[in-house]
Amino acid sequence: MRYLEIFVSERAILTVLVWGLILEMLTVLYYVSSGLVHTFEFIYTLTLLVITLSFIIIILRSIRRKLLVNVN
Repeated sequence: MRYLEIFVSERAILTVLVWGLILEMLTVLYYVSSGLVHTFEFIYTLTLLVITLSFIIIILRSIRRKLLVNVN
């Protein structure tokens, strides 16, 4: 239970990022299915998708590091 209290802010940020990632993936699927892959909006959405995924990975690594420190 103590671990849940430590990661309250990380969980909140991860929730927002994961929802953003889901919406970005749906948008990319829409652009691909519509054949609009050469538009500015598609490239912008892909860029946001990569940035969002990068931040999710960074936060998950941070949580993992904190958990490993608390176990030892």
